[in-house]
Amino acid sequence: LILKMINKKKRGLNIVDLGGSLGSSYFKMKDIINQNYKNTWNIVEQKSFVKIGRKKLKEKGLNFFDNLKNLRNKKIDVLILSGSLQYLEDPNHILKIIFDLKPEIILLERLSILKVKNEPTICVQKRGDNSYPIWFFSNKYIIEKFKKNKYNLVESFPPEFDHNLYFNKRRIKFDGFLFKKRDI
Repeated sequence: LILKMINKKKRGLNIVDLGGSLGSSYFKMKDIINQNYKNTWNIVEQKSFVKIGRKKLKEKGLNFFDNLKNLRNKKIDVLILSGSLQYLEDPNHILKIIFDLKPEIILLERLSILKVKNEPTICVQKRGDNSYPIWFFSNKYIIEKFKKNKYNLVESFPPEFDHNLYFNKRRIKFDGFLFKKRDI
C-alpha cells in the first residue's frame, strides 16, 4: 500500500504510526519504501518511548511525538494503528482527533474484534501476573464509525499471526482494515 502510494504520488509520504513503539514497523519497511523518495515517519507514543526514541534513534525522516495534536499542521498521507487502538484509554476520543487530522489513508491492523455487541466493550486482559484494560470492537461498529466520518472501507484482512485470546470462552478475532478518505 505505502509503496503503491509513493509510486502514484511520485513523492515521499508523511506517515504517522500511532503506538509505533521505537519504530519496529519503520525499521522493517524503511529500505523498501525509501528507495526512490524519502518518507517522513512520525511515531506517536508514550512520553518514555519518545524520550528514548529521540535520544537513541536519531535518523533523518524519523520523528517521535507524545501527542497526536502535535501533528495538526501537517498533511498526513497514511496513519497506522497497529495493535494499538484497543489499548488506548479512550479510543473514541483518539479517533475523533484522527478524523480531524484528515489523513488520506487509515490502516488499522491487529484490531480486537468481538462479534457480541456493536458498542465497544472494555475488559481486563491477563497475561501471567500482569493485567491491563483492552477494548473490543465489532466490525460493524468500526465500519460505521469510519463511514460516518467520511472514510470508505477499501479492504479488510486477517492478521499476520494468530493471538489465541478468549473472552467468556469465545475466541477473540483480530482483523485489519484499510480506509480511504472520501473525496468531497
